[in-house]
Amino acid sequence: MPWYQLKMGCPVANCENQQKLLSWVCSEDQDDMFVCEQGRLSCRTKAHDDSIINWKFDCGSRDGPHRNIHFHSPDFAGFAHAIAIGVPLLSEAGAKWLSTLMTNIEKQFKPDA
Repeated sequence: MPWYQLKMGCPVANCENQQKLLSWVCSEDQDDMFVCEQGRLSCRTKAHDDSIINWKFDCGSRDGPHRNIHFHSPDFAGFAHAIAIGVPLLSEAGAKWLSTLMTNIEKQFKPDA
């Protein structure tokens, strides 16, 4: 299962960085984050690996939603939008990989879908 470096906008609703392409790092070990088509995120060492729905995000902004509570869980729409910002960088993964990723993410956020 191939993993690709996570580069996307901030998935948190109403964040000023929703439209910016950001590289994400694991807050525990400061290593690059990666995403796989199964809807999982992991740092390079795989020491921190879990379903996307279980991750919280801090893009570094201290305005808007990140002002007082830095880490937030995204909803499906926020994460789908964030991934859409990063699609050009995920083009190496291919349309089928990206489609599978989005299907698996939707299953996490909308289990009855």
